[in-house]
Amino acid sequence: RPVAMAEPAGQESLEGQSAAGPCSPPAAGRGLVEGRSEGAAAEPSVVVSVGGSDGPAEVHHRHRHGRLLRKQVDMTNLHPKRLKKRLQSHQHTPLSRIEPKDIDLNEAAFQWYGQAWKALTFHQQHVVLRGELVSSHWIISESGWKTRFDIAVGFCLVLTAIVTPYEVAFLGDTKVNALYFVNRAVDLVFWIDLVLCFFTVQEVPQRHGRVRRLTSVPQISEYYLKTWFVPDIISILPFDSVAMALESDTVGDFKPLRVFRLLRLVKLLRLLKASRLMTVYRDYISLPFAVQALFKFAIAISCVSHWLACLWGLAGVTLGTRLTCENGHATIDETIPAHHGVSWLTAYYDSGPPRNLNDACSPETVYAACLYWSVMTITSIGYGDIIPTRMAEHVFCTCLMVVSAVFWAYIIGSACAVLSSLDPETAEIESRLDTVNRMANDQAVSAQLRVRLRAYVRESRSHLAFRRFKDISDEFSPQIRGALAHEVSSRWLMQVPYFTSGNTEFLADVGSTMVSELFEKREDCYCLRDRLCAVQRGLVSRKGQVFCRGGVFGEDMVIVVDEVRERHTPFAVTFAEIASITLTSLETLLQRYPARAKIVRRWALIRNFLKRLGSKKKASIPQLLKKTGFGGHVTKSQLDLDSSSAVTAPNNQASNNTEIQLAKLNERVQLLSESFEKFVNTWSV
Repeated sequence: RPVAMAEPAGQESLEGQSAAGPCSPPAAGRGLVEGRSEGAAAEPSVVVSVGGSDGPAEVHHRHRHGRLLRKQVDMTNLHPKRLKKRLQSHQHTPLSRIEPKDIDLNEAAFQWYGQAWKALTFHQQHVVLRGELVSSHWIISESGWKTRFDIAVGFCLVLTAIVTPYEVAFLGDTKVNALYFVNRAVDLVFWIDLVLCFFTVQEVPQRHGRVRRLTSVPQISEYYLKTWFVPDIISILPFDSVAMALESDTVGDFKPLRVFRLLRLVKLLRLLKASRLMTVYRDYISLPFAVQALFKFAIAISCVSHWLACLWGLAGVTLGTRLTCENGHATIDETIPAHHGVSWLTAYYDSGPPRNLNDACSPETVYAACLYWSVMTITSIGYGDIIPTRMAEHVFCTCLMVVSAVFWAYIIGSACAVLSSLDPETAEIESRLDTVNRMANDQAVSAQLRVRLRAYVRESRSHLAFRRFKDISDEFSPQIRGALAHEVSSRWLMQVPYFTSGNTEFLADVGSTMVSELFEKREDCYCLRDRLCAVQRGLVSRKGQVFCRGGVFGEDMVIVVDEVRERHTPFAVTFAEIASITLTSLETLLQRYPARAKIVRRWALIRNFLKRLGSKKKASIPQLLKKTGFGGHVTKSQLDLDSSSAVTAPNNQASNNTEIQLAKLNERVQLLSESFEKFVNTWSV
């Protein structure tokens, strides 16, 4: 839409008042460098026109209504590197900061260049789109520093899952020591993460597989407050400091003190953040899902065993009030009734040799006994040496046993299901072998042929996996499918002479068109005589040459003359997996790439010409012209003069004759070279 160019009263001169008009290109001698302001959305965008070496730069502030104001700004004090980085930062914007949005192309073009969209060059349109699509937020989930910060958050989650239960159960009162400062540092990391969650772009799943991308701060804040804010804020509350304050001499006997000690376990709510981190970075994990599942089971068993041990130890320490520890020495307070102050801890360590009562004051020793009990309970072994002694312990122990039984049943069932599907290729091969054996028995196949059939089925393991992978890749988008085919096929396609300079899209199409086949060892591959082939696995012999993985043969299939084309039958020395493409498929593919088809035709013509000359060398057009005398430059050494004239003529005369003959021959060679070039360019296979 047009830009309002009327000059408002009380303002400086407008850019549109110049004689050239608002859409005129910049004056000669001035380069146009575009930049955007980094302020809030309400601030005007900035277009900086860098002046000459003598004059100051001109900064044009464009407001939303499209008016352009000129303001002289002296940028001579800025460092050149900082100025260049500031002005051209939008050209190096990573794709992770690109977010979809609706754009008025004409308005954006006027804001950036003062021209209509159709008047911009391709590079200018690219700059406008990239600048408009860049996210206005300074935090994105895929940014590099955010990824490193998430790794730090994951480390703090592991530290919380291990240290917090042990600290609450066995270390007792909160003290100002090294562990206290470590906990405060962990709290600081989670506080920073809580603040960042208000500015991080969120993707909300919708119905029918759709995803809604939240890119504005109000939307992100509303979503975060409704979902994860409450667990996050509760897990960061300073229960440690409150408990330490209640442990002072004045309020040391305050009843809610034990409650605040237990509230420190609320920090475990932070572990809910682990599921969000795994959701964000699950695409970066390349391990098989079966291995990931087994790894998760091992972590789950370790964590549940650790947490049950801490809970059981917390019950023994809390209920065993008769036990008093001072400086590592344990004593039994006889003033407290036995039925009130006893627990499994006092009964276990006060039972006499070989146990020592002082071991009840050692956190490491007590934790080892609790971990022994938890593993024994989870695995349902039950030796019976550590048992509850009070009604409260019986109830608590019963609850822990029910939880551990359900957890162990889930682990066993899931692990068996994962192990059964750990190797699907092996299961499929075994099923195929059973089918082959039944067919061989029904059809009375000879024993020697049965051995060959079983060997072929066993060797087809990787071939079946490749075919399954190709079926899955056919469902990818065209761009991903092309990139995948290029990564897999470009290693050997670049060995084909007429594919060496091919673009990525063409090589990807060739790789996806090729068909893979598996051949038995010592088998003649008759079907591959007129195909372009690449060895993917095994050894193949052809025309006295042995090709291993990555070897290519059959490039001359594009020559249609049977007398010239090499039609040697490949021989599979071992079990060989070969990918091939026929001439018909290649011609169909080349119809979409006329420039590449011209190169293939030219190579076929030169190859045909060399074959007829009896040469086996793969030569380019200049080499061919030089070899056949139709190109290049003739020198004195290449000119065969008559020996009699060289003897009888004087030296000067012979030299002059040589120069004249050289000039004439070079003229003829040039004419013949041009004629041959035209002949090659217009010739078709």
